Amino acid sequence: MLVLFREERQTNPAKKPSEAAARVRSWARPGVHTTLTPPLWRSYATLRSVTEILLWDNDGVLVETEPLFFQANAEVLADLGIEYSLSQFRNISLLQGKSALNLAKARGLSDSDILALRETRDARYAELLRGKDLALPGVRDVLHELSNQYRMAVVTSSRATHFEIIHEHSKLLPYFEFVLTVDNVTQTKPHPEPYLCALDKAQLSASAGIAIEDSPRGVTSAKAAGLRCVAVHSELTAASSLAHADVVINRIMDLPVAIVGID
Repeated sequence: MLVLFREERQTNPAKKPSEAAARVRSWARPGVHTTLTPPLWRSYATLRSVTEILLWDNDGVLVETEPLFFQANAEVLADLGIEYSLSQFRNISLLQGKSALNLAKARGLSDSDILALRETRDARYAELLRGKDLALPGVRDVLHELSNQYRMAVVTSSRATHFEIIHEHSKLLPYFEFVLTVDNVTQTKPHPEPYLCALDKAQLSASAGIAIEDSPRGVTSAKAAGLRCVAVHSELTAASSLAHADVVINRIMDLPVAIVGID
């Protein structure tokens, strides 16, 4: 049974949250821990005395969505005659945590034009996401293994509407105690607020958590919140510096060993 609840943070108290945002909530499943035959690395995990919770980024760590988000941005910008490259995507979105639509604003588009462009981009992104199992290879097995050892939650910069579409077919949500989306915070990554909010919700100090990230801005956010961080290399972040993470791994399947190594 899933216990569903939502805590909404808004910069404008008078603003009514969208229906989709109101539906995104914390997910909890009592008894998620299962009995498994321990793999060899598990014997070392008995030494664990610090880590209680794993805080997962979503896009690029749990699910393969970043290429689709890049595509949606590139398409709407192309309609305006603006070229948007993967290199720009890495720098603007993955490193700085800013919007690619600022490129259109620099061309003189008004705020209302940018709002309409964002709505078009978001609709196209949702269209690209629908009907797909977007879970990355190996993620389900790793979550299944780690659910016996740690509490787990998702801390994502995804919007509520997109997060729900992303996980319609993923079958990943039952592993997580709660989810925080961009709708729950006033400052997004690389600011530490998303992870600080997660620690507050979990009622834990930063020393009790490890973040799993794949982008420089995500690592910066986690480290600024006082967390240890494991960064997962991907094709999109291979050219970015992840050196400020505590450890960098090439595949999500290496995560259990990496966690033991920094615990």
